[in-house]
Amino acid sequence: MKKATIIGRGTAGTLAYLKMLELRAATEACNGPMEIEWCYDPSVKAMSVGEGTTPTFPKTLFSTAERIGVDFDLHEYSDMTQLDARPKMGIEYENWGSSDFVHPFGMGSYGIHFNAAKFQDYVFDRYSNLPNVSVIDKKVSHDDIDSDLIIDCSGTPKSFEDYDIPKYIPVNAVHITQCDWVNGPQGFYTKTIARPWGWVFVIPLITRCAVGYLYNHEISSLDQVKADVENVFDELGVLPRATTNSFHFNNYVRKNLIEGRVAYAGNSGFFLEPMEATTLDCVARILKTITREPLQAGHNPFLKAFFQEIEYFIMMHYAAGSKWKNEFWDFATERGKAAMAEAKSIPFFNAVYAGRVPPPAAYELYFGPISYKINQDGLGLSPTAELMAAE
Repeated sequence: MKKATIIGRGTAGTLAYLKMLELRAATEACNGPMEIEWCYDPSVKAMSVGEGTTPTFPKTLFSTAERIGVDFDLHEYSDMTQLDARPKMGIEYENWGSSDFVHPFGMGSYGIHFNAAKFQDYVFDRYSNLPNVSVIDKKVSHDDIDSDLIIDCSGTPKSFEDYDIPKYIPVNAVHITQCDWVNGPQGFYTKTIARPWGWVFVIPLITRCAVGYLYNHEISSLDQVKADVENVFDELGVLPRATTNSFHFNNYVRKNLIEGRVAYAGNSGFFLEPMEATTLDCVARILKTITREPLQAGHNPFLKAFFQEIEYFIMMHYAAGSKWKNEFWDFATERGKAAMAEAKSIPFFNAVYAGRVPPPAAYELYFGPISYKINQDGLGLSPTAELMAAE
């Protein structure tokens, strides 16, 4: 590969740029110099979302930094503080299923909570002026680009004609509030709290706390959500800032994430609601696919299976319901149970949910067996828990 172009300067575009630097460092001795273009439309404000990660994100940054010889290291306190970042040890579920529980990352593993805008600027300001890197600050189309590879991270599409719409996910709107700590940063877990009109994520950074209320705007009103989130602020002991961000969204996955010389990552390729903080892992999976294997449409079925597993895993939580009984939760639980019935009709996933070794398949599980067991047990959906409930 002689030339690669990244479109977009959000978190996905930033990760794609780092991955291209890593690929260049790994192949330059054999393949010669590789030119990298980083294009972005300065009139488009990158979305500062996806501020909680799994361990894949820091691991990716560690390996990339080591290969390209830069000093970025989330082990270093100075780098963490510059990103307003704190370690993330897992996810705390409250009010879901039969009991509250924790989905931990495991011994020695951690993700991070971080300020996405600061991460984007951190990388751009320090590493965009490297040799054989061109930064183009204007809107571009694929036809304008003569590269061997284009990674399109340009953001949410204007039309969804080329996208599949997940049929089960019950939320399609969010109300986000940034809050100030009263007694300093608290906790090293993302909170995922079931509430009357949906569920709330709580992401603890050093200087602030992000509280996002996911709901279905066709069932619940924004006024209902705003009234209920005040109870969450009181329970957390945080002070909400005046500025909030509320918007509707679509859940979607591009039918073909790889088309010719173009790979779609970030919101140009997909968006699934943020339970389990899988967004950046999805970006990483796409980037891993296109950098380790020849770029070809044959990878699309495997990527599609990857996103299907994530949807099933998300819907498992809705299938368990919550402590709240109302129109939204009736709708969400029904969707969850339908998704689980579909998943269990597939021999591979049926074995996974039953705690058995799945039959041989080309697809490799994203969530490990321990993650399935912890979540099923916590939600009251494991085979053992279901038997106990029936007695």
